[in-house]
Amino acid sequence: MTGRLADTVLPGLLVLVDVTDTRAFPSGPKVRPLTVATGDVGEDTEGQLVTVTGTITQPIVNDLPFGFIIFINDGSGEIHSFVAASTGIDVSGLSPGQTIEITGFSGQFANDFEVDPRTQEDIRIITN
Repeated sequence: MTGRLADTVLPGLLVLVDVTDTRAFPSGPKVRPLTVATGDVGEDTEGQLVTVTGTITQPIVNDLPFGFIIFINDGSGEIHSFVAASTGIDVSGLSPGQTIEITGFSGQFANDFEVDPRTQEDIRIITN
């Protein structure tokens, strides 16, 4: 795919625009997530697939109909994970104090950086 990176009208979201060349590849290497500290999720990771591990620091925020927000911190800085309702991910088993691992796209909404999981398998409870 060929294009240009730009911020969108959605606050702070970096996307590929002016796409001119797209090709489907039937096979190839699997994209592996980059393991990063919660405090390192930011401009340098935006648009990448990342994995963070940390403790849930606040009650899960119900932001329906859009989704849910999970605040996590590994000691390097708190970030949040936005779980879009359209993913069908069940967050009912998550609560403050649990250590979890989240894999998802590093993104930005307004001034906040976040990790956005794609499927249920992207959220894994490490300790209760």
